[in-house]
Amino acid sequence: MFSLLPNEIIFQLISYLNDEDYIAFANINSDMLSLLASNKKALSLQKCYNLSLLSIKTFMMASSITGCNIQQLDLNNCYWLDADLLTTIILEVPFSLKKLSFSLSRLDYTFWIEGETKKEDEENEVNLNCSIFFDIQENLDKLTFVHCAMQDDCLVMLNIFLCFCTNLESLQLEMGPKCKMPLDQSLLENQQIRKLRRLLPTCSRFHQLICKISNENEIMDLLAQLINNILSRKTCQLDALWAPNISIGQYLQCLKPTLKTLQTSSYINHMPNLKQVRCLRISTQQFLRQFANTDFPSLEMVSFRYDPEYFLEFCSLHKGIKVLQVQHCFPKNLCEPGLELAQGLAYLTNLTKFSTNHNFFLEKDERLGIFSPIQQLIRCDLLNEVEIGLSTSSALERDLKTTTYSAKSSCLTLLSSCKNLTKLTLAYLKVDALDFMSIILSTCLNLKSVRLTKINSNHMMVSDVVTQLETGLPKANNLEDFRWEVGNDGIFTAETSPVKQSADNLLIGSDVFRALQLSSSLRRFVIIGDQFVKFDLMNTKLNWTSLVLACVISPNLTDDIVNFHINSCHPAFQFYMGKSTDEAIDKVSAIHANEMIVFESQIAKLPLC
Repeated sequence: MFSLLPNEIIFQLISYLNDEDYIAFANINSDMLSLLASNKKALSLQKCYNLSLLSIKTFMMASSITGCNIQQLDLNNCYWLDADLLTTIILEVPFSLKKLSFSLSRLDYTFWIEGETKKEDEENEVNLNCSIFFDIQENLDKLTFVHCAMQDDCLVMLNIFLCFCTNLESLQLEMGPKCKMPLDQSLLENQQIRKLRRLLPTCSRFHQLICKISNENEIMDLLAQLINNILSRKTCQLDALWAPNISIGQYLQCLKPTLKTLQTSSYINHMPNLKQVRCLRISTQQFLRQFANTDFPSLEMVSFRYDPEYFLEFCSLHKGIKVLQVQHCFPKNLCEPGLELAQGLAYLTNLTKFSTNHNFFLEKDERLGIFSPIQQLIRCDLLNEVEIGLSTSSALERDLKTTTYSAKSSCLTLLSSCKNLTKLTLAYLKVDALDFMSIILSTCLNLKSVRLTKINSNHMMVSDVVTQLETGLPKANNLEDFRWEVGNDGIFTAETSPVKQSADNLLIGSDVFRALQLSSSLRRFVIIGDQFVKFDLMNTKLNWTSLVLACVISPNLTDDIVNFHINSCHPAFQFYMGKSTDEAIDKVSAIHANEMIVFESQIAKLPLC
């Protein structure tokens, strides 16, 4: 009966489906497949976990036969899909494609290799069979936007691919913690790339270069090399340059006077006019001092080092800011009340995202007349992401010493009034009570992600946290991600308990995982702790049908809990249990490593769209 409806009605009804349901519905019968495959213009397979390979192949083949109208295709982070399928989709299907997102290392590029590099011959190069690109050059000419996630040794491959994208306007690179490519001169000296540059026209329309980096400090030289290679063949100017910790001095000639997006680590005294800048991330200490009384009328997103002397004045001039990240620049042992921060936030009523590693007192002090910044944040009706106490740069090392500061549970509970809150991250706080956890989980009904690191209270035990989870999780119907790191602060030892108890009662056991199972919507969790209950986990097996990621990390795991396992029916499910964060990053997919294991700020990683 559904097929008897007019096409316009069918298109209107299926417009409410996500891409996973769209493809599943299209595969009902051949008539519906032909109709819907030809109508799809934007397709993302990123989180289509439940689709079979056959369903995807059938849909893409039908799309190609009926005249493919797909203009935006997102294949990034599809780690559970076959590499042959991804390669086929990119190389054979997208005849009308203008925007493409993919992971280069996930493609089946073994047939591109013409010769292998011999280790004993350092001058020998890895040559790629470019004929496959020439065959689809007409398709690549249509691409105006490319988003590429980079891993492994694919620098040369990426540059050759970009040589054929002659009408490219915007390039977004994503380098995660798994990107550990060796730095050598082959990229700049590769004869194959030089030859292609001479044969193919340059990208005269190229104007946006965006880089999202995890583990920033370790691959800065690599990123600089890549940017030099990309910009060296461009004849246009950029209105967006977003590259962390890159000095822009050598790229000034590439920047438009109407620059709208900028991330830099250099002093910007000689920069072009920034009046039209919309997104700005500056890591220099002088920014607020230099531009405190400068009006950027289009500014909506900004990340800078906090200076209490100039912060208030800056906020009073930029009331339209939607995304704010303030970086701590005081000595680690200094914890200021945050009065200036709270006063500045009072102007920013349009905030949607807020991030700080600032260690202000999370409480109201009636004696001093000091209000917590949180009391100002909750007045922002559109606020949906909050990060407090979290490093704004990469933090892969678990042994990194970070001071823990006091916080009132009543103050943190105020966040429960943020009805639009979807992501919450709290780190390195010592609270007087833990009840804020259950209140936020049960009250913020739109909450999708919770990340907690080294949140403790006096004499805190795991059972206290379990109680909070058991109370709040059943009502957290939209929660998808949960990360909890106990850390190395020794709070889970018998010596800290006021009453002498068995050490096992103070360790992480199966009760934590069973509490997490109370959330019907949970898709990913990461638990990091110093000790786990051996006899409790030794033969524990949990069936978790909705789970996509289960990760347990502890430096003190022993072989006698090897039988502990979690099962899920998801084809995308990944399980890791081991001693090392670095090993976990290598074992799981990039999207899980970037978002769940690497504990760093997710705000201001990318500019606003």
